[in-house]
Amino acid sequence: MRIATVGDACCDCYLDEGVWYPGGQALNVAVNALHDGAEAAGFLGIVGADQRGQALRELAAGEGVDLSRCRVVQEPTSYWGVRIVDGDRQFEDRSEECLDELYGLRISGADRTWLGCFDVCHTTNEAGVDASLERLHKTLPVSYDYSVYAWDDESWVTATAPHIDIAFLSGEREDGTLLDEKDICAFARRLHELGPQLVVCTLGSRGSLCFYAGDLSHTGIVPVEVADTMGAGDSFAAAFLVRWFESHDAEAALSFAAKRAAITCTMHGAWGHPQPLQPIESLV
Repeated sequence: MRIATVGDACCDCYLDEGVWYPGGQALNVAVNALHDGAEAAGFLGIVGADQRGQALRELAAGEGVDLSRCRVVQEPTSYWGVRIVDGDRQFEDRSEECLDELYGLRISGADRTWLGCFDVCHTTNEAGVDASLERLHKTLPVSYDYSVYAWDDESWVTATAPHIDIAFLSGEREDGTLLDEKDICAFARRLHELGPQLVVCTLGSRGSLCFYAGDLSHTGIVPVEVADTMGAGDSFAAAFLVRWFESHDAEAALSFAAKRAAITCTMHGAWGHPQPLQPIESLV
């Protein structure tokens, strides 16, 4: 299968370790899809022209990601400040100006022609392309990650869901409150009625589930010694999409995704490649 991702790329700056790792929801999915066996992966987003941005592009290209539609702007590349506490990543600081917010990502006709060469376009709540979802959906199937934010913004979900084929979401709210599985299933069915063919929900230690064609599939986690949870959700989404488009088997896709996300949790960074962390004024 061939996957394009649209959205963010950034530097995850590990403040205690003195290194940064390439990251960003959309870029993580593109790289991980290739690790999972995708035939091709492309990334469309905004990266700075600074040294970190150049390294970020070189690392992604080295993984095989097509960056031919990636925008490069004369600004510092977006970053997050991160600390790892008991294996879980905690964000402590971010760029004063996020490039996706500063510039906005507009999908052009040439972008849509490029996207039409892929089997699916994966994007996220961080991409800032909600206004373009309808046009994207007319070009190719769309996968969308709502993360933890779908539960408390009905108008957003109602506006975006009709233009989405596969929806991903987390089984907890923004404040960390875990949702009951019965409520999650009811929400998944409602979301399905609005548009998405599949609704996939990650439940942390409780595993994950998928609502498809009236059936509910569930899988548990794969136990591992967790080093760093950074990028695990993106790894899960990438693996699910690769296996789904290969097999159209929801249970097989969930199982494969759980295994690949578990592997991501055993390594540092979303997909490795630590780089020396030079001082950043707002992090000093």
